[in-house]
Amino acid sequence: MRPIWVIYKNPTDFFNVSFVMRQHYVKGGKVQIGSKTWQGSDINRVRLHIPKGKTKRERSEQDEPHIVEWWY
Repeated sequence: MRPIWVIYKNPTDFFNVSFVMRQHYVKGGKVQIGSKTWQGSDINRVRLHIPKGKTKRERSEQDEPHIVEWWY
């Protein structure tokens, strides 16, 4: 399983939270949501939890609209 970190802006399942980062896993070509989340009012605060050495990817048009970026 390969971990990725996805940052969301104003996700619908977190009320009154500006940014949420969720850990996901890629397994067999499918993305599975992990159990770890980080929250913050500023995107830079949640970025502090991204492990060093990860590469940033911008969202694609196929991503849900709340996704800002993801890291792998």
